[in-house]
Amino acid sequence: MAKTTYKIIFSLACGGLLLALKNLPQKRIKPEGRWVMITGASTGIGRILAETLAQKGFQIIATVRKEQDAESLQSVSAAIHPILMDVAESDSIAMALPEVAVLLAGQPLYALINNAGIGVVGPVEMIAREALRKQFEVNVFGLIETTQTFLPLMATQGKVIQISSVAGQTTIPFAGAYSASKHAVEALSDALRREWQVVGKKLELVVVQPGTIETPIWEKTQTSFDPETYQGTSYEALGNFMLKRTQNAEGKRARPESVAQAVLEILTRQNNPPRVVVSGQPLQEVVVPRLLPDRVFDRVIHKLFQGK
Repeated sequence: MAKTTYKIIFSLACGGLLLALKNLPQKRIKPEGRWVMITGASTGIGRILAETLAQKGFQIIATVRKEQDAESLQSVSAAIHPILMDVAESDSIAMALPEVAVLLAGQPLYALINNAGIGVVGPVEMIAREALRKQFEVNVFGLIETTQTFLPLMATQGKVIQISSVAGQTTIPFAGAYSASKHAVEALSDALRREWQVVGKKLELVVVQPGTIETPIWEKTQTSFDPETYQGTSYEALGNFMLKRTQNAEGKRARPESVAQAVLEILTRQNNPPRVVVSGQPLQEVVVPRLLPDRVFDRVIHKLFQGK
């Protein structure tokens, strides 16, 4: 445990140093006249991102799946330009390309923010293949295909921002599918960033890792999560605990505005770190899971999920 303690102290010290360096005066990039594309902008983090960045002076291309969401966004600001696009459908992504090109009117796309995502919950032992496939279609395949499709429109020194999760570097019971998709996003993003560096592309790629954020994804999770599915199985008690845990967390999660502020910082600064964590509970969500040895963290999770 002594080594673990030293690791935690060293990590906190490094974090403090990085924070100090981050706060050094730096020339800001002006938002005016710059185009930013955001996927999954109908609700939650995506919507707050669109509203916040438009207010700051960016021109926003916001993708949504429903016409009513497009109309709602359009009424917020003249700087928000909604388009219909479903990242889970290749044809939908391809059809959006010329529409985005028309909006840009020859100007480059300054930034692409891959935000669209869903969450599938349940024990790995019982997750249906189709549910797992859907999880990856949206969170992974759609993200990569969107990036591939719109890169030709991007500025020479543009930015790609992946909205991942702290779950992309750790996982807990019942979140295996979601966490696996975010692990994939992390790995693909690392590969893409390093490939660009090797071939000399000046594009910047930043992975944003939100912790537990107050968004509609939790309401959707509760709606789709049925503890009765696990009645009579070894997961019955755990299923009930997970539902209660999710309900008890309402009102205690971080606000999506914190993610929007972090993204704004990335968009208006140069030389950003490859990863940016946005967490209201960094010790529990980031430091402890990443620094504790696996067997020790297993015991922590065991006690936590048994309510001990």
